[in-house]
Amino acid sequence: MKTHLNKLNDSLPDHIDLFLCNSSFEDRSLVVLSSIDSSKIKYAIICTNTDQSDIVGQNALSIQNKLKCDSEFANFDTNNPLSIADELLKRLSRFDNKMEIVVDITTFTHEALLILLKIFQISKSYLKNNVHLIYNSAKSYCHTVENIDDIWLSKGLRDKRTILGYPGRFKPYNPLHFIMLVGFENERAKHLIESYEPSVLSLGIADKKESVAPDIHEINLSRYKNLKILYKDVYEFTFSCINPLATYNILNEYIARYKNYNVVISPMNNKVSTLGCGLFALSNPQVQLISSRANLYNTESYSKASKYFYKFNLRDLMKAIE
Repeated sequence: MKTHLNKLNDSLPDHIDLFLCNSSFEDRSLVVLSSIDSSKIKYAIICTNTDQSDIVGQNALSIQNKLKCDSEFANFDTNNPLSIADELLKRLSRFDNKMEIVVDITTFTHEALLILLKIFQISKSYLKNNVHLIYNSAKSYCHTVENIDDIWLSKGLRDKRTILGYPGRFKPYNPLHFIMLVGFENERAKHLIESYEPSVLSLGIADKKESVAPDIHEINLSRYKNLKILYKDVYEFTFSCINPLATYNILNEYIARYKNYNVVISPMNNKVSTLGCGLFALSNPQVQLISSRANLYNTESYSKASKYFYKFNLRDLMKAIE
């Protein structure tokens, strides 16, 4: 449910044993913490990409300075996804028994968020702890331009890889069904599609009623239409950007129509829909999830924070897919 940030503090427990967040070049990495009474936080883990310290380091320090408790950095290397898993496992191993944990998922990378979700599943810590997932939606993207066609978040495709923990179980003679949850980044999407050369291509667009804001939906729809006309025989579906279980259910129903395919999913929209993809892959291990990195990101005006947040309880999410 969409809720104003001034209600965030009241929606969280009276004490937070662990606050987990990610430092980004986006100022949105500070918004959730700024809306919480920091005196209720007992300990914090700040995830930061050390290979990008020139663009994320300042916000990492700003987060630490806002905290009134002890904290530590989980140092990721985005070139090595094993470092993400190792750091998370090492830091989280101490928090494993009847604790209140708040995770600000707003500016985690898609890859790091899905690795974190897998760790919670494997360790079953969502059963032992009460894990609250918080997402601050964007008000706008690339807010320094006025023309929709001039909006850009990234350029080029640097690489692609299977997300650690979601390798899929492919049958060698099955054709490939490539599924993409389309966002704003058409150039990267085009490179990805062409690199996979799928037998079946499905492009998902966020449902208007399930989008975080009408303006963002209109931009997303424009990019979706521009991408779709490049390919023949594209199959279409809608998903939710505000409810991960809705996206999970949509994928469950949609993919069931296409039997005897190896399935690869590329989550390229917001973190809530990415959670939905992760939940689906956890309950369908034959499905592979992939991440992709751009050559260049718009670090100057990637996004502007809204005044709203979405909150999910991880135990409830996991129970729903069992």
